[in-house]
Amino acid sequence: MNQLNWTYLADNGTRHNVGMMHGPQSGHLLVHCNSKIVLIDFSILEGKSYSFFIEEELCELFIEKKDGQFTYRFETNAKVNTPLNQARKKQDRLHLFQSLAFMGAVLLLVIGVSAAVLFINTEDNLTLEQQLSSMGKETHARVVYSPESKNKQVEYFFVVDGKPYTVETPYTENSNPLLSGTGMPLEVGDEFTIKYLPNNPLLHKIAYDQPSSGTLERYRAKAMATFQNEFPDKSASFSRCLAEVAYETDGVAGLAKILFSNANVSENQRYNKEVFKEWLESEEFGMAMAEKCGM
Repeated sequence: MNQLNWTYLADNGTRHNVGMMHGPQSGHLLVHCNSKIVLIDFSILEGKSYSFFIEEELCELFIEKKDGQFTYRFETNAKVNTPLNQARKKQDRLHLFQSLAFMGAVLLLVIGVSAAVLFINTEDNLTLEQQLSSMGKETHARVVYSPESKNKQVEYFFVVDGKPYTVETPYTENSNPLLSGTGMPLEVGDEFTIKYLPNNPLLHKIAYDQPSSGTLERYRAKAMATFQNEFPDKSASFSRCLAEVAYETDGVAGLAKILFSNANVSENQRYNKEVFKEWLESEEFGMAMAEKCGM
């Protein structure tokens, strides 16, 4: 596990501790600032760059791979047209020499620290999934920000031993509304199981297919309401049983089938009216409904 730390000094004199952990074998990447996660990504096995803000400063992390080895750079971007950089340009015109000296001091404060070993002995060779499987603990994380913006960021928080952790991570699903891996729309307040490492809860994995009981109940209610709206001739007991069968046979993804039972293929390639119709006509569905609902 490669681990680096930098100290960034803001214009107002505030020091910010920036840290990075990257597994060269698993590709898992985590960047944090002052113990708060800035970004998390998985399977980064080639060069890549990331941008994020510390206060009003646009910062960039560069991951480069050459001859099988990874190198890392943390820099501030003084060229992009941000409000802070606009203010600096005005100050440059008034105090050219002072600004040059200041920028030089800022650049000198970006210091790289040697790599440290996160886990000892054989743990170095374990992937995050293997470590979570062998020693991980579980809790619930709540979605606090599920935007419809272009960058598709998901933010959730959880608490371990009385200490809160907030995670903001890119979500790769190119959809609106934002869909979890199960196909259900992500909403503020949704809760999911996460498994974390006790000695470092920032190393964790969220399971969108394992919602809390409250979130699961909302999923069922949404699926049932959608079905009864599309098929008003069906009874409430039928829609309730349908949701139970869907969840028992296919988990949360089964409820997504019902939720998008009237969607066109162009609207949702994964779950749509064609997929729903095929499921209703399947032998598996008929047997499950007969066993569960006596139909």
